[in-house]
Amino acid sequence: MQNAMAANVKYLLANSDGDNMLWLFRYLTGDAHPPGRKDGWEKSYPAHAAQFLMGAGNTLRWQEQPELRRRLDQLIAGIKACQTTDGRLLVPGVGNKLDKQWGYSMQMFAHGMVAAARSGNADGYPLLAAAHRYYASLLRSQPPGFALNTDLNYQGHIASLLVHLSPVGTPDELRLAEQCFVSEPWLEALAARRPEAIWRDCPKWPHCYEIVAFEAYLDHYRATGDQRYLKAMLGAWELIRESWRDVGGTIAICEHQQYPPKCYPMSRKRHVGEFCGSVFWLRFNHRLHQLFPDDERYVDEIEQVILNAALAGQDPHVPGIHYHLVLEGRKSEGDSYAQGPVPSQRHTCCEGNGTWLYGNLPEYLFSADADGLIVNLYQSATTTWSAGDKSVRVSMQTRFPEDGRVVLKVSAAQPTRMELRLRIPRWCPSEVVVAVDGREAGSGRPGSYLRLDRTWSEGNTVSFHLPLTLRVHRYAGEARLPGAERYAVLYGPVLLACVGSLDGGVPRIAEEPARVSDWLIPDPGRPLHFRTRGEAPRQFTPWWRLGHDEPFTCYPVIGKQP
Repeated sequence: MQNAMAANVKYLLANSDGDNMLWLFRYLTGDAHPPGRKDGWEKSYPAHAAQFLMGAGNTLRWQEQPELRRRLDQLIAGIKACQTTDGRLLVPGVGNKLDKQWGYSMQMFAHGMVAAARSGNADGYPLLAAAHRYYASLLRSQPPGFALNTDLNYQGHIASLLVHLSPVGTPDELRLAEQCFVSEPWLEALAARRPEAIWRDCPKWPHCYEIVAFEAYLDHYRATGDQRYLKAMLGAWELIRESWRDVGGTIAICEHQQYPPKCYPMSRKRHVGEFCGSVFWLRFNHRLHQLFPDDERYVDEIEQVILNAALAGQDPHVPGIHYHLVLEGRKSEGDSYAQGPVPSQRHTCCEGNGTWLYGNLPEYLFSADADGLIVNLYQSATTTWSAGDKSVRVSMQTRFPEDGRVVLKVSAAQPTRMELRLRIPRWCPSEVVVAVDGREAGSGRPGSYLRLDRTWSEGNTVSFHLPLTLRVHRYAGEARLPGAERYAVLYGPVLLACVGSLDGGVPRIAEEPARVSDWLIPDPGRPLHFRTRGEAPRQFTPWWRLGHDEPFTCYPVIGKQP
């Protein structure tokens, strides 16, 4: 995760010219010839400034980076200077009227300003409130049903809820969202678990962007306590998880084509695996985790997105962020939609949402409540739990996922009662035994949280081992092959790719899938890399470690020939 955050900082600094980011803001104030230029997707999908604010703001919450801080503050000051004398702030893509990209622009802008404010910039929230007030006046001037019948309206929905739940929120944003965006028939269909509500009968047209609306509806529940919203969103989660979330945390639904349940396309030919969808899926699951912190399923989804899709979104050698996360072919083929460098550097929607995620990665390691600390993901990190006058510092040391050993070192100025909840991932093949100071303290079953409720003292050490094993996931989508079975191979939560040319067709491995640990052998000196046994071994490498032009498939044919 640290490497992903560092790569994102480099990307942000290389793609954040101040005049270019402010070009559209200044143009909307009446400057016909502002300095700089519109760059890449900025010509049609305004997001350049918001993309930088999302990535930089989230990063600066967790680590200080002087140049990133300077550019963020400078950009916010430039946006503030574009505010009109009567307090309006015209957002690119919205302007003085609602053009086709108003929802896209408001979602990006809202996330960017929230990130900037949370990083410590005092102008972030006031500018967000100013922009939303004017945006709301434009939206209310439209005829009934306008919002629900506009492309990508889901994004305008979440923008209003982000403002409402912020420190500058008022009841007005919630009323606006309820009046303009809430679809009662859709909520009823989702609550009833009707698959058509995902791929055919949603407002406007189906897309992975539907998941943005699911985020918004959960925020309605947080704001109102209305059970209708929660029931519908639990139904939406089950539908996506069972029929549209493919292996590795990618989302098998996009725009302009039909994506019936369990279709699971794999290549760029079907415009599938848009990185945005994985980011939205992660955010949706994080909201559910906050509501149900003891339900391990939601963090399992978060882990898969981060360790597979998020890391695959970056190229290990080339700066940029991939647009499509294909499961077969070459990653470079997936970026052809962006019509630019590979991986993309054109301020696409996936770049914007990607910078948001990479900057926010530490958010998902721990959770906390009044009783204690919850450890969700395993990476080397340190955090402090506080409640009243009680305080406990926990330092986690691990090389996961290269190694399953985890050690937590506790520091407390005085003996302190705290409940430590340890996630036992559902991919573990058996119970995990946990020791405190070398003595067994309990064991946790896969797919649960082990609770250690005790008084902690300076120097206590918690240790355990997460058993990483190989397993297979059978493919059941539209790219099945006659007389053969295709399988993905995972090592713990890590999706592996079978590397090699596809010119001769899908690679075939004449081995028993159920005995994958017998024939897939660790590659000495290369953690997380494997090879098949025999004279002509096939190489398996983590999907996210592939370069942008390496041929691969995540679903080779595995099985003895008849």
